[in-house]
Amino acid sequence: MLAFAKQNGIPVRGHCIFWDSPDYQPKWVPSLSPEEIKDSAYKRLQSVVSRYSGQFVNWDVNNENLHFQYYEQILGANATDVFFEMANQLDPSTRMFMNEFNTLEWSGDALVQYVTKIQEIRNLYPNIPTGIGLESPNIPCVRAALDTLASAGVPIWLTELDVSVENGTELQASYLEQILREAHSHTAVEGIVLWAARNETGLDKLIDEWKPQISEGLTDSYGDFKTLLFHGDYDVTINHPSMNSTLSRRFEVTALETSVQNSEDTVVDV
Repeated sequence: MLAFAKQNGIPVRGHCIFWDSPDYQPKWVPSLSPEEIKDSAYKRLQSVVSRYSGQFVNWDVNNENLHFQYYEQILGANATDVFFEMANQLDPSTRMFMNEFNTLEWSGDALVQYVTKIQEIRNLYPNIPTGIGLESPNIPCVRAALDTLASAGVPIWLTELDVSVENGTELQASYLEQILREAHSHTAVEGIVLWAARNETGLDKLIDEWKPQISEGLTDSYGDFKTLLFHGDYDVTINHPSMNSTLSRRFEVTALETSVQNSEDTVVDV
C-alpha cells in the first residue's frame, strides 16, 4: 500500500503509534506489569517509527489522548510527552500530531485542553514539530473552534472528516461541502482527510475549483481589476490596447491574521 501511494504521489499519514483508550489495546497488554508495558511500548515505538521514518507527512503519536489516559495511568502523567520526544528523535523530519474526536462540534474546555497539551509538549521539547488532528467536525462551531485551536501556533489537519446521514443524503452533501470550504479557507488548516469513500463527481469538482486558475479580465474606468485568489505566489501581466508592450509583476497573497478577511484586500501597484 505504501509503495502504491509513493508511485502515485499520494501523501500518507502515520496513524497511529499508540491509542490511549483501554478498549483498543492488544489482548495481551492488560496482563503485563507496568514495567513490561513500558518496555513493550518503547519497543513498538522504536520498531514502527524507525521502519517508516521519513516516509509519512505526519504521525499521530498517542491517539485520543485527551479523552483517554491509559498510558498516563500506568506509565505516569508525562507518558505522552515522552512518546512525542522519542518519536521525534527517531523521525525528526516528520511532524508529530495530537489526534482527537468531538473537538470542533463541542467547543469549550476541550479546546483549551488541546491548546494546553500542545503547549506542554512544546515547553518540554521545543524542537519537536507538532500539529493538531481533528476527527469528525460539525458545522456550527467550526470557525470559532479552528480559530481557538490555531492559537496554539501549529498546523491543523481534519483527519477523519465525515458527516452524518441522519438528515438525508442531499443535506449531508451540502454540509460536507460547507465544512470542506470552511476548513480549506482557514489559514491554520494544512490538510483534510475524508473518513469515508469519496464521491468522485462531487469531490473532484471542488478540487478542480481550488486548483490554481488563470484569471483574465478588463480593468474598470478607474484602472482596477478584482479577482479572488488563494494564498500563494502570482504573476500578473498587463496589456494596453494602444501599446505594443506588456507590463509584468510578481506578488504574494499571504495568510492574514484572522480567517475572516479575504484575498480581495490585496493591492498590486503597477
